[in-house]
Order: sequence, then C-alpha cells, then structure tokens
Amino acid sequence: MSSQNRFTDEFKRDAVAQIVDRGHAISEVAESFFHLRKRERIKRRTYRTRDAARQDMFEYIKMF
Repeated sequence: MSSQNRFTDEFKRDAVAQIVDRGHAISEVAESFFHLRKRERIKRRTYRTRDAARQDMFEYIKMF
C-alpha cells in the first residue's frame, strides 16, 4: 500500500481538525515535522561535501 493511500480522506480531515482545534497552525506542524526529519537524516550520515548533503536532503524530501 502506498503512503498516499494509507489513510482515508476522512481520517486526514479529522487529523487536521484535531491539530487546529488544539491551537496549532498547520504550517507549524509541517515545519516541526520536516525539522525533525532533517535532523535525523543528517545526524546519521557523514557527507564529504556540502553539495552531497544538500542533494541527499532533496532526495529525502522527494519521498514525501
């Protein structure tokens, strides 16, 4: 099952509603999520160059 089809549209709407009802902006949640992903990705790898690190992050983000 692909990640795009893992959750129903109803579940996605309810999840967003819960986030908003708790007072969190969607942009804050997305920023926090990608910050965590980026930190985990970089922490576990060693890059020879800054360009190699940048390219790896772009490849990682493309997965979403």
